[in-house]
Amino acid sequence: EYANSKNTVRIWSAQSMQKQIQSSLAMIAAVLSGIAGLSLLIGGVGIMNIMLVTVAERRQEIGIRKAIGATTGAILSQFLTESAAISIVGGGIGLAAGFLISLVAVTPILSQFSGGSDVVLSFNMRGALLAFLISAGAGIFFGLYPAWQAGKLDPVKALEE
Repeated sequence: EYANSKNTVRIWSAQSMQKQIQSSLAMIAAVLSGIAGLSLLIGGVGIMNIMLVTVAERRQEIGIRKAIGATTGAILSQFLTESAAISIVGGGIGLAAGFLISLVAVTPILSQFSGGSDVVLSFNMRGALLAFLISAGAGIFFGLYPAWQAGKLDPVKALEE
């Protein structure tokens, strides 16, 4: 009854407001991390599918390389390098898109909520480097199976087709 009364006085301290904001930001970070993890998984499966198709289309090339002396490790490293390159390019496009979206869309919105004061975005080089490393790692991880399939091809059977 007292909470709905006209005479109710609520006192908010800066510390309690800061705790509430921090918990909200932690929730947002958790949701965004989940979305990023799911996106990484979906992108990795896409890379694996692309690399499996690449192995199937290049069977004769793989057979010729193995017939003239290419080792399984050489074939494996070639396909792992290709899958890492695909994922790094995709990660770079994602970083550029995120930066542009934050610059074009998020900055004006934040400026409105900050009472008209300027909002300055800063580029986190460590975060960008970490994103590239995670992207390359995902490409290598999801490219392992297709690279292994390419490396274990029998040159005679690969050249028959």
